[in-house]
Amino acid sequence: MINLYQKIHDTFLEKGREKKDKLLKPIIKNMPSWIKPSHITSFRLVVLLLALELAFLELINLTIFAIIILLAFLTDLLDGALARYLKKMNRFGEYYDFLTDKIFFLAIFYLFLELTGHLYWLYQIYLEFLFMITIIFFLYFKKEQFINKVNSLRWLIFIFWLIYYLISLLIK
Repeated sequence: MINLYQKIHDTFLEKGREKKDKLLKPIIKNMPSWIKPSHITSFRLVVLLLALELAFLELINLTIFAIIILLAFLTDLLDGALARYLKKMNRFGEYYDFLTDKIFFLAIFYLFLELTGHLYWLYQIYLEFLFMITIIFFLYFKKEQFINKVNSLRWLIFIFWLIYYLISLLIK
């Protein structure tokens, strides 16, 4: 089931990437030449970590936190498209972006936890940390072939959980 899901997931992502890259091409062509994909990813990582800390300490309100998450989403669209445009794709960039995306999802789940008060989101935060550590473990021990399977399993768990969560909201 995971292999089937992974094929569907990869096909959907590839078609989405092509459309997104075409849409972003005018922006990317006009970006300064000194901006590299890893700069955009690093910016997203720093901004997300800082925003998570400030939101957790209640030094920024949830509206500002949501705007920062939206900004992070926009930078996530740009870094991969820029790497493909410049033909500067590499393993480091791929995994750096991938792990930064995990921080992005932690921020989203924390936002939903704060907005709804449902501890379901705390479960998702815990799972995201667990899968992030697992992926780092596989990278460290050079077992990259397992990363896509772990990521597919993570998305499968999230989809089933999200369906359960939405049904529980309808039943109330």
